[in-house]
Amino acid sequence: SLDMSLAWAWKDVVNSMRGFTILESKFFMYLAVALGMQLATTLYEGGPCYHHAKSKLKSGKDGAMLRVFTSSDKCRLALGFAWNRVVRTPRQSLNAESLPSDFPTLLQLLYFVIAVLAITVARFRYRLLQAKRAAAPTTIAGRNTCFWSVWQANITSFMDALSFVFAWAYFDSLQ
Repeated sequence: SLDMSLAWAWKDVVNSMRGFTILESKFFMYLAVALGMQLATTLYEGGPCYHHAKSKLKSGKDGAMLRVFTSSDKCRLALGFAWNRVVRTPRQSLNAESLPSDFPTLLQLLYFVIAVLAITVARFRYRLLQAKRAAAPTTIAGRNTCFWSVWQANITSFMDALSFVFAWAYFDSLQ
C-alpha cells in the first residue's frame, strides 16, 4: 500500500503543476515535466544502484534501503499522467462553447482510438526488439555497456508509462 501511495503522490505532484506555463503554454510545461521525469527515471534506473537493489529484491532479500533505491518504479503512474497531459492539452483547447455539443465526445473517442493504435504498435515493436536482443549472441561488443543499460531503462519506463497513458485515455473517454 505504501508503493501505491507513493505512485499517487507522484501523480499529484504532476497534477499540481497544471497552473504553471512555459512560453505561455501549458503544453510546453507538461512536455518539460514529461521529458524531465523520463530523463531522470532513465538515468537513475540505468545506473548501478538501481540494478543492484533490484537484483537483491528479486533474490528474496528485502530491506528499507532496497525499497528506497527502487522507489523510482513508483513514478510510472505520474510519468504516464504527464505524457497523457501532453497529448490532452491541445485537444482540450479545441473544447470551446462554439463547437457542436457532440464534438468533444467524438474528439475524445478519436483520441482514444489513436492512443490505442499507437500504444499497440509501440508495444509490438518493443517486443520484437526484445526478442531480437535476446536472440543475439552475448559476445556482441557493447551489449553490457552503460549506454545499453540506460537505453533499456528508458524504453522500459516509457513502455510502462504507455500503460498508464492508455488507462488515462480510457478513463477520460468514460467521463
